Amino acid sequence: MTNLAINSLPAIYDFNIPIARYRFTAKANQKFISPEYIGSLLRGQLGEVLRTLSCITQQEKCNGCFMRKHCAYSNIFENILEDQNSVVFKNQIEIPNPYIIEPPVQDKQLLEILPGQNLSFHLVLVGKALSHLPLIVLAFQRALKRGLGFNNIRSSFELTTVELCSQLSVFTKQYHTIWSINNPTLLDHQQSFLIPKQEKNIKQINLQFVSPLRLQKNGQPIKVDDLNIQSLLSTLARRCTLILEYHAGISGLNEQAKQLHFYADFISDKINMEWLDWTRFSSRQQQTMKLGGALGSWEIVAKPEILNALWPWLYLGEILHIGKNAVMGLGQYQLEALYL
Repeated sequence: MTNLAINSLPAIYDFNIPIARYRFTAKANQKFISPEYIGSLLRGQLGEVLRTLSCITQQEKCNGCFMRKHCAYSNIFENILEDQNSVVFKNQIEIPNPYIIEPPVQDKQLLEILPGQNLSFHLVLVGKALSHLPLIVLAFQRALKRGLGFNNIRSSFELTTVELCSQLSVFTKQYHTIWSINNPTLLDHQQSFLIPKQEKNIKQINLQFVSPLRLQKNGQPIKVDDLNIQSLLSTLARRCTLILEYHAGISGLNEQAKQLHFYADFISDKINMEWLDWTRFSSRQQQTMKLGGALGSWEIVAKPEILNALWPWLYLGEILHIGKNAVMGLGQYQLEALYL
């Protein structure tokens, strides 16, 4: 099985993948103190305003709406599976959404932003969702102006810039402006990329999780003591193939992705993580919900041919995140390769 995987470069290198990452920056008009995890708040506020801007039928729910296939809100927030016979989507109840909101790293602390100071966060868009960027910018502009918070306790912001991350990794910090409050027209920009090929032999891969990782088994979160490389790789493969096929139209990777699970038998790993519990407020359910995830590092060691085959998938996972609640920024890691 491993010989089959290492005799040629993974096919995922061949695709020009339609994904882009953006940085949104907004200036505070009032003092703002964040909840424990601001990613949940940003996602909820975007969804609420985007639905208002997109919905022309004013139905209470999207199910059964004749405009669902053409609605920006539905295409981004409430995807439906049309091809029930798809091999990739077999036994799949939910389709991953084509966006990820990446809030600033809070390091277990509440954010305090004073008037005149900036709040910056990132947004990743995949495939068809990229065509809705102008509406998303408008939705964020209105949501931030209305104010971040709940009920009558809100802090207003002014969206000042939207920047394209020149390299998809958020950790490279290379940006150029595509929209600003002074020039509110979106500039044309690159919205796809090729995964860079590894020219050297890798001896170790390190994943540094900067937001909580929530892997699940039978609907329940896997705690730190029960984390294993099999669950990490199978979850990664599943998420990447679902997103690429459903949202980006990239198919034919399913069999290759399945091999990631078998690589686990040839890997030694070291997990240095701790569990972090936090709460978020659900606008839909109007209640506080307790969530948790693992933070820390995960070291992966194997023969170079195994690690080189894993690399493009882990590279894609750094962009798309991994695990439950990835859309609000959970499961984000920084990828590092050590070479022979």
